[in-house]
Amino acid sequence: MRLPLLDASLLVLAGLLVWGAVQHNVAERRALREYRPELIVTSEISTKADLVQKLRRQPELIFFGGSRAERFDPEYARSKTGLASFNFALSNSHPEGAWALANWLYDRRPGVKLRWVWGVNAATFSDRDLDPALLQDQRFSWYFGDALLRAQRKLLPQSVAQMPQQSHLNTRRYARDGLLLWNTYDRYREIGGTLDKSLDRYIATAVAKLKKADGGGDGRSRSRVYFEKTLRLLNDHGTTPVIVVMPIHPRVLAALRPYGRDHRHAQFLAYLNGLEKRYQLKVVDLTELSSFGGDPDGFYDGVHITRENSDRVIDALVERAGDVLR
Repeated sequence: MRLPLLDASLLVLAGLLVWGAVQHNVAERRALREYRPELIVTSEISTKADLVQKLRRQPELIFFGGSRAERFDPEYARSKTGLASFNFALSNSHPEGAWALANWLYDRRPGVKLRWVWGVNAATFSDRDLDPALLQDQRFSWYFGDALLRAQRKLLPQSVAQMPQQSHLNTRRYARDGLLLWNTYDRYREIGGTLDKSLDRYIATAVAKLKKADGGGDGRSRSRVYFEKTLRLLNDHGTTPVIVVMPIHPRVLAALRPYGRDHRHAQFLAYLNGLEKRYQLKVVDLTELSSFGGDPDGFYDGVHITRENSDRVIDALVERAGDVLR
């Protein structure tokens, strides 16, 4: 049956309106992810992603985490596992970065099998502003919803005058596999700084923070949501991530014990171990040096370990989680 001419015109008009609305929405979404070049904030995420794109071979083992994991040596890991490795640990990293990175790596090389070592600590799940690259770098921004980007966009520089005058990347050097080779910790040592002084400062700051803390830390947060989303993503691609609770210097552990540190640590481990009911993961607690034969002199401060101690952590992971690092 032929539609009356008026009805057919209405259908065409309705279709055009729908098409126009879709195009408008696409344009809005694209605009939300576009920034003037002079307003792009220098980011460690983008810097390391650039390094990945220059590799001849796709990484098979990814080291992720915050600054405590930046000394994991991919070349040493390759010698122990045979896997092409890359260090994508980031200063002040949080699970939102892991979510974007894992999605990007899978989309770049569909079907790739990734092994994932993720260094964590309790602060991993404290919400913080997104790294600028997650908003400004379109390799990553499309993995986040518009509402989150719109809210976070307000926190970025809106004019050239508001742009940071310096980047912390100016005080860092990286190997082509993402390993942090040199930063201000190394500079401190070069000018005669000692571990004892670093520990004194770290402990004073950590005690002050614990005195102000409310004793929480086990509630829901955006970071936890993205942590679990990333676990599910990795599982869906056949990966069992190794979750490493990073080492802490013995002096720090002793100094924080009177302020409830052991109770908080137990809560943290309970959360991680409880995830095994819903996800495939391997939790390895290396807080104590005795758990991996760590050297108490192999620290820059209370929690940042040297490459030598990082190598010992890798040895422990191969021994205790080698079945998922093959």
